[in-house]
Amino acid sequence: MEDQSKKTIWLITLADKTNSLHAGIVSKAYAQKEAMDNLGYATEMFLLQGNEIIDQRGKVLNKIYPVAIRFGFFSFLKTKMKNEKKAPDILYIRYPFTTLSFLSFLRNVRRNYKTCKTVVEFPTYPYKNEFQGWSKIKYYYDQFLFDFAKKNIDLAAVIGNKMHISGVKTTFLSNSIKIPEFSPKNNPDKNVFGMLAIGNWNDWHGLDRVIIGLENYYQNQPYKKVKLHVIGEGNGLQNIKSLVRSKKLEEHVLFYGKKEEKEIDKICSFCHIGVGVLGIHRKGLNHQSPLKHRYYISRGLPLFYSTKDDDLSENLPFVFMCEENDDPVAISEIIEFTKKCPVSSIEIWDFANDHLRWEGKFIDIFHTLCVHNREH
Repeated sequence: MEDQSKKTIWLITLADKTNSLHAGIVSKAYAQKEAMDNLGYATEMFLLQGNEIIDQRGKVLNKIYPVAIRFGFFSFLKTKMKNEKKAPDILYIRYPFTTLSFLSFLRNVRRNYKTCKTVVEFPTYPYKNEFQGWSKIKYYYDQFLFDFAKKNIDLAAVIGNKMHISGVKTTFLSNSIKIPEFSPKNNPDKNVFGMLAIGNWNDWHGLDRVIIGLENYYQNQPYKKVKLHVIGEGNGLQNIKSLVRSKKLEEHVLFYGKKEEKEIDKICSFCHIGVGVLGIHRKGLNHQSPLKHRYYISRGLPLFYSTKDDDLSENLPFVFMCEENDDPVAISEIIEFTKKCPVSSIEIWDFANDHLRWEGKFIDIFHTLCVHNREH
């Protein structure tokens, strides 16, 4: 039986477990739920599995029409809240872009459940540059409806860029992850320098800067073999593969597609450093908080990236900052930096364990809402 003294949270995301492009979002949602549980909250999670709404255990709660996913999803949640003996204390929603069905759901919560607090997480803000061509119509539709929706939001949690959302109480959040137990890395091959790149690939990840950097490196009498291990899928993957073929780097860039965590950890053991985000400036942003940075650190890897990450000081000994532009990465400098890195894998992992857990971020948010368990 559920402990009635616990505060309750509904964690809501439209991420689809069957869509490989949503794998990172789904993994993040499960890590967030575990952190909320660890803080003493009774947490239920709602997400998608194709045209089914499921909970955190994978139990199918409802089926919805594929052509009306958002309508069916928020209609189900509205009905479920009505049928509950007690409304949740907090709704924690990954921003789904505003539609009439989402707006109706928020209004219903505000009107009928006065004690329920609504937190909306914005994984990117501003997000205008994510819409190109005709899709910008969706952006303007979203913005029109959001002017009405924001009146029903208690707190906006903006990840990365520190920009207030007009008309909404705003707090700033950086991405975090579930930190695994420390596992000593096998010593990578000293004769082959391995770089690990994980992502749901898009232009703004800037992996082209590494590939062109590799081309330059191999044109200048390289003193060490370098391999780039690329994991993941995404809309930009084909462009990356085409660039690799055009530069004749197939021998040096290995593509693995989507991999499970254990498989990624095995590939990680070949690598000396992680490739962070190198093109966030292409979205017009000057702050970032990518999950991949946190993954590398939690596995004891140093990393390189461009553009400020709020959780990582540029002075950290395991961080190499590249210029915030489109210039190729100087691979020889990355090799030298890694060779001289003064900290061990376990020291890097310790940093993740101390600073990059979701629990610490949520304590601040729930105290801001004044909805927290006594022990916290």
